[in-house]
Amino acid sequence: MQHFFEYIDTLNSTYEAFLCDASKINFPIRPHWHYFMEMLYMLEGAGRVECNGENYVVEAGDMIIFYPESVHAIYTIADRPLKYGVIKFDVNKLYTENSYAPKLRIILESAAKSREAGIFFKEDQLKGLEVKEIFEECRRELKRRNYGYDVIVHNQICFLLVHLIRLWREMVLTRMQRFLTPRIQILFVALQPILTSMQMSRLKWKIWQIYAI
Repeated sequence: MQHFFEYIDTLNSTYEAFLCDASKINFPIRPHWHYFMEMLYMLEGAGRVECNGENYVVEAGDMIIFYPESVHAIYTIADRPLKYGVIKFDVNKLYTENSYAPKLRIILESAAKSREAGIFFKEDQLKGLEVKEIFEECRRELKRRNYGYDVIVHNQICFLLVHLIRLWREMVLTRMQRFLTPRIQILFVALQPILTSMQMSRLKWKIWQIYAI
């Protein structure tokens, strides 16, 4: 089956944010792919989302992400109204200030290969993140394009991604604590007084990469 390639001008359009209303556009969204990463937040109704052969039912308050080059499609469920927000961005343009932290691009590339880092987030997992407001602010800033709009959009995307990474980390560490051998658990305890918090974080990150992929 041939999948449609969606062209995005990555040189002149680092970010995109818009609202989709299934009653006002040509629907469904057929299988397609692009080089941007995409985040979809369901505002009203529920939809069936396909991504790389997997199916998800995304309801109001849920969010799903698509990695670059992922083949994805969106369909309505029965006659229920469907409205959702979309943010697309070039992962190569993301940056963080902390020199010791792995680049977001590298983390996302690792997460895309991971069995543990899911792409679908239920509403209860996103509590406290104000995802709806983030999508609305990105859409508003990109529409108005006032001074510094790109900085605000970039920071909002990074804020959301960092919290998603924290969710992945919590899920992986929970599984690690459940399944790690007693010897490794003893090693962590023994190293804690010796290593700085930064060194311990790096060690856990390396184990996360080995375990999750």
